[in-house]
Amino acid sequence: MDFSFSEEQTLLQESIERFIRNDYAGLTLPVALIYGAQSRLFTEMTREHLESLIPGEIRSMVIENARHHLFLDQPPVFVDALRELCGTLAQDG
Repeated sequence: MDFSFSEEQTLLQESIERFIRNDYAGLTLPVALIYGAQSRLFTEMTREHLESLIPGEIRSMVIENARHHLFLDQPPVFVDALRELCGTLAQDG
């Protein structure tokens, strides 16, 4: 069977999506997300998609004035957010 590049890309994307969906669906540990508000790589749509794949409650924190490498853009704010999320996850666990 001959495939075009576009069909191969689609099959690859579907395969990756299926793997990711199954992989995330099996998570049983607490999950939290910290991301930069100005990130072009991790957007609200990315967060919503991840939340749809991962079972249970997901705690999310967005850091203003930060892009994808938020720990470089806002180091003290990132550390505070990480501490806060770790504290809440420890209380829940």
